[in-house]
Amino acid sequence: MATGSPLAPGGDDAPVGDAEARAALARLLAAESFKASPRRRRLLAYLVERTLDGHADRLKAYDIATAVLGRGDGFDPVNDPIVRIEAGRLRRDLDGHYEGAGRSDPVRIAIPKGHYVPTFARVAAPAAEADPPSAAPSVPKRRAWLAAGLALLVVLLGVGAWRLQPWSRADETQLAGPVLVVRPFVPASGDEGGRLLAAGLTGELVADLMRFPGLQVYAGIAAEGPVAMPPAAAGAPAFIVGGTVQRDTDRVRVDAQLTEHATGRVLWSERYDRALTTGNLFEVEAEVTGAIVARLASVYGVIGEATARALRRTRPASLFAYDCVQRAYAYRRTFASEQYPAVRDCLDETLRRDPEDADAWAMRALIHIDAARFARVPAEEAPVELAAALAAARKAVDLAPDSMRSVQALATVQMVSGMHDDSIASQRRGVDLNPNDPESLAQLGLRLVAAGRAAEAVVYLEQAIARSVVVPNWYYVTLAGSLYLDGRSDEALIVARKGVGPCCGNGYAILAIVAAAAGERTEAAEALAEALRQAPILVKDPRAFFTTQGLSADVAERVVAGLAKAGLQLPPPSGS
Repeated sequence: MATGSPLAPGGDDAPVGDAEARAALARLLAAESFKASPRRRRLLAYLVERTLDGHADRLKAYDIATAVLGRGDGFDPVNDPIVRIEAGRLRRDLDGHYEGAGRSDPVRIAIPKGHYVPTFARVAAPAAEADPPSAAPSVPKRRAWLAAGLALLVVLLGVGAWRLQPWSRADETQLAGPVLVVRPFVPASGDEGGRLLAAGLTGELVADLMRFPGLQVYAGIAAEGPVAMPPAAAGAPAFIVGGTVQRDTDRVRVDAQLTEHATGRVLWSERYDRALTTGNLFEVEAEVTGAIVARLASVYGVIGEATARALRRTRPASLFAYDCVQRAYAYRRTFASEQYPAVRDCLDETLRRDPEDADAWAMRALIHIDAARFARVPAEEAPVELAAALAAARKAVDLAPDSMRSVQALATVQMVSGMHDDSIASQRRGVDLNPNDPESLAQLGLRLVAAGRAAEAVVYLEQAIARSVVVPNWYYVTLAGSLYLDGRSDEALIVARKGVGPCCGNGYAILAIVAAAAGERTEAAEALAEALRQAPILVKDPRAFFTTQGLSADVAERVVAGLAKAGLQLPPPSGS
């Protein structure tokens, strides 16, 4: 039983039951008046569920930091006060809710000062309000061997998880993005191992999907029958993912599919068949989960593509910020110059409405970078754009230090500024924050090849392409360049042909280089002509063209030499 003391005169002294406590948690997390950040929502859910599961004695700063707040095994609670800080902010979030719209909540949750174990107090508890909402089912008990590794995942399964991004004006409340309900995977056989694997896969899928910004993730109630959709689905594109798990003696087969809630149309399905030994169960579970997540939730994944199609038909005001960030990513597939002004204006409007939107600041940093490196502004204004890019990236990191997008924006600015070691370190942190995101892997490949580490870059870029549903042109361009610099020109030519596009000269420049290296003279000449048409600066100062984009001087020199072999007449060295 959960216990607590009354928080208001006349409160009911009867102990608060577990079901009532979970209902209070679900009601609290669903309330728009509860202004906690996504991280503090996860913290609250973790504290409540661990307490209700009888593990209140384990709610120590170290466990909380490593399970919820993203700290590693080396976390030192003495020197890093993150748990105390977030717990204090959570207390203020709770106080603000219960002093306002939540004053009539039948059960209140509190985190006493100096402690992390929550208390529960009944203020007024009508029986009709004691049951949790349909979108927030209670959590089934897990086996101990799963609970240790999946404690936070179980919490997420139990209460659901969603993010609401408020605008600065109350009448413009914004939804974070599309809604995804994860239905429990169904074991195809009735054995205990199959049930545990299905439960573990479901839990890990919820947790990994939570890493992607701009996606409202809910844990479904039942594996079969109609899906009880959360309220947020009424204002955003909504999807359902689920499937079956077949575990045999030496193999595991997972069938997964994604459907569109409004139409019931199957948007994606795939089968994963893996060998199984007694020692690799968790590795197989993680591999399959990662593959599913990358296909569905990455920037250019199935959900993003389906949502973009829906938003092209109607652009609801409640999804303005999400739509704007996604349009920025769509532009960055090809960097088409005609899309640039609208994307920049859209991000400006997003930040006018909400100056605290970290994702918009991160994308704004990249837009400033593009202005400088693709000559979208006069040359004399490029330093101003680079300074603005750095300021925007730092703002994004200040607002959301654990956001993949924020860290990635900073890594891009560092690369373009020639700070290659810092850029690689920042991008590696971005990959650590979300190892299943193809965009993070591709960006790390770009950082590595820019620093002259082509062989390492190839590994990450090939992974990014393999995990992507839609592959942006620049993935292929960067991989082709990496293969060329690693001495693999024949392979590079096959890839380079896939990377050409209508903008900026990069794709055709790399194609010209690798075609010349592979002995394809006619193709090299044609590609060079198109590169010069798209980027006339290549005639005047090819070295500056590549160093402005972040390549180290040594790498830029090798690329320029490759263009010379393709037929580019290099200008004489300065001062000659």
